[in-house]
Amino acid sequence: MVEPLTDTGEQLRQFLAVLSYYLPRTVSFMVFFPLLSKGLSSSLIKMSVGSVLVLYPAFASTTLYFSSMNPPAFTLITFLSEVVLGALLGLTIAFPYYAFKAFGALVDVYRGATFAAQATGSDSGEELPIEQLFGLLFAALIFAGPGLHAVSVHLLNSYLVMPPGTLTLLSLDSWLTTMLRMAADHITFSVLLSGPVLIAILAVELVVEIISAFTQQLQVYSLEFGLRSVFGIAALITLMFFAEQEILTMFWQYSESLNLLLGDVQ
Repeated sequence: MVEPLTDTGEQLRQFLAVLSYYLPRTVSFMVFFPLLSKGLSSSLIKMSVGSVLVLYPAFASTTLYFSSMNPPAFTLITFLSEVVLGALLGLTIAFPYYAFKAFGALVDVYRGATFAAQATGSDSGEELPIEQLFGLLFAALIFAGPGLHAVSVHLLNSYLVMPPGTLTLLSLDSWLTTMLRMAADHITFSVLLSGPVLIAILAVELVVEIISAFTQQLQVYSLEFGLRSVFGIAALITLMFFAEQEILTMFWQYSESLNLLLGDVQ
């Protein structure tokens, strides 16, 4: 990989030049990587993971690339194209993640989690319980399964398929088309997941309203929010049990979409 450092420091300067050559794409990818944004140490975690991901292609290509002076215009275009490509790679993770969270938020709002969330939606500044649960669920599926490995491999393969500075308008058009289709697929999937749960919640609300209309002295209507939560969680658990294969299929299609974007590197 890298030759032993000599007293001249040429190998070290060469490695630092190559590292800065690969850095913009990985940094942009880590900024748009939503799974590592939890807690006060999220910036440190992102920096650590990003450093590990960028060191491999830098080490692997140190013997192939040499530091040289490029014209300022070419350097700027290369930097901008790397930032755009890293953001697109990060959005391939963000789209499924926020689709899962949107499903959880929709369930929470309809079960009457908070009045503020019902009144203003996402503008309330709150992260609802089931919304947070589904964000963590997607993170668990990524970290516990092959998802994180696949994402890392796809990021590294992107350096082989599209070395820095090679992003063109034609390839950008194919990226945008595929990503829009990926976003539409995940939004549709989250709506289909939320359908049975919302039906169960609304059915409970209807039954409680009918009972409370005839038995006002029992104050059944005060139990509505608790019953919504109980039946909503029960419907959610049942749905996740029967939709396990569909969720795995979705992640398989997600990996296929990434393969389509990056192409065959064999």
